[in-house]
Amino acid sequence: MELRQLEYFVAVARERSFTQAARRENVVQSAVSAAIAALERDLKVTLFERSAQRVVLTEAGREFLPEALAVMDAVQGARDVVDELGAGMRGSVRVGLLPGLGLVDLPAAAGEFRRQYPNVELHLRVDARGSAGVIVALRNGDIDVGLLGIPVGSVPGELTAWELLRVPQVLAVPRGHRLARRRSVRWRTWRERSSWTSRRDSVRAR
Repeated sequence: MELRQLEYFVAVARERSFTQAARRENVVQSAVSAAIAALERDLKVTLFERSAQRVVLTEAGREFLPEALAVMDAVQGARDVVDELGAGMRGSVRVGLLPGLGLVDLPAAAGEFRRQYPNVELHLRVDARGSAGVIVALRNGDIDVGLLGIPVGSVPGELTAWELLRVPQVLAVPRGHRLARRRSVRWRTWRERSSWTSRRDSVRAR
């Protein structure tokens, strides 16, 4: 028994004509007749009563029709599942974001994600608490992935993090500041000078 034989059988049962069934299946009538004959030999029953005026189902044909339809539905269901899987992943992803995240083009990124994974629902959530809030949401399972504005080394150990981009930090000082003439300033130098200035101001305050 072949699926094509079942398809031809259902077509003849619905059209009540071998000629119309052949047109519906876009094949020659002899192909339909041969398939039905082979199916009847396989089942060892007569499925249709044939005459010059009409083609009708026999009792065996009427009993077999719903079974044939069930098999065809099951095959189509399997095809649909495979097609969906072939189209990509399925499910949903919850993403935690920082307020005012201007370094990432979110509309473009979301659009590209939907084009690549049309069966995945994308939920974006902005946390007003910043990176700390996103970390809490990850720990609580409220989101699946989050964008943080902190160094990778500052991410809690129970989370896995990747560096997506580095944001340059700009130091601004008054024109008369002792660091103003330098072309560049190391972070360590700034911290040391800031710490020394804080101690000096503290001594003056006393």
